[in-house]
Amino acid sequence: MTSTSLKLSVLIPSRSLHDPNLRRLLANLKRQTLQPSEIIIETQGNSEEAKALAIQRAQGEFLIFFCTDNELLDARYLETALALGQQPGIDGAYSERYTYLPSDTSLNRYFALLGDNEPLCWWLGRSDRQSAFGQSLDVPRKVTFTDATRLPSLGDNGFLCRASLVKPFVTNPATFGSCMDLWQTICDAKGQVTCYVFPSAIWHRTATAFWPFIRRRCHYVRSLYFDRRHTRRWHLVSGWHDGLKAAGYALASLLVVPQVFVALAGYYRLRDRAWGWHPLVCHTLTWVYLWLWARHHLKRVLSSVRISVPMTWRGA
Repeated sequence: MTSTSLKLSVLIPSRSLHDPNLRRLLANLKRQTLQPSEIIIETQGNSEEAKALAIQRAQGEFLIFFCTDNELLDARYLETALALGQQPGIDGAYSERYTYLPSDTSLNRYFALLGDNEPLCWWLGRSDRQSAFGQSLDVPRKVTFTDATRLPSLGDNGFLCRASLVKPFVTNPATFGSCMDLWQTICDAKGQVTCYVFPSAIWHRTATAFWPFIRRRCHYVRSLYFDRRHTRRWHLVSGWHDGLKAAGYALASLLVVPQVFVALAGYYRLRDRAWGWHPLVCHTLTWVYLWLWARHHLKRVLSSVRISVPMTWRGA
């Protein structure tokens, strides 16, 4: 194993210390060629609040974020990420892809092929990982983002960064939002964010069954994109350009056939029947998001009615 004078903190939000997924991740970390100086498992609050609390507790010069549904099959992952992340002028480092395993469930293979657990994010070009449609890297590549409103979904699943860069922006876990909000704030403050993307992969347990995934996604979108919208800075659909692309995605998903052609293009790229999930996932999520959008705005209308009626009565 490699030793380093730089302190590396591994941050893991978890619902329980007894989570079997957590135990697998910890076993992966023990097999890394570079051992971290500390591993912080935070169980307080929701997953985003737990990340903020872990950032505040961390003592390392560098932080790397994992979820309990991650597994590290590359034994040099921490070593590679830290070697790149400590380079001058670099704000972060993360792997190019999610691990694709032929032995995995077909639904999880599909998300690994897509490079995201959200087809709309991929459609808008906001994914932080490469899909099977892109070319694989041979060497690490430096990428610079200058438009804070167009940042990909940075900050999770094996993302490494400097503690001194993020800690000043994490003051209140209750208003933390998400790692994506954090990096948009940092990009606004610095004017740009520069990262290394390196040719490695991290396994992500996105979904093993369709309906449980849809239910989790519904809860995630409702709580993070609608109920907590006032605390968010990073928005998946940002500006009129994204709005037009999102409308095109919704139309293609509701019609189904255009997304079938996307799936066929993916199958031509890498012959796996897991691509067959693409039209169904897009079609179902589009209806879910339309329902959540209508529900959110209906609640706002009803809330305004409840407020205005008593005021009118008192005035009479």
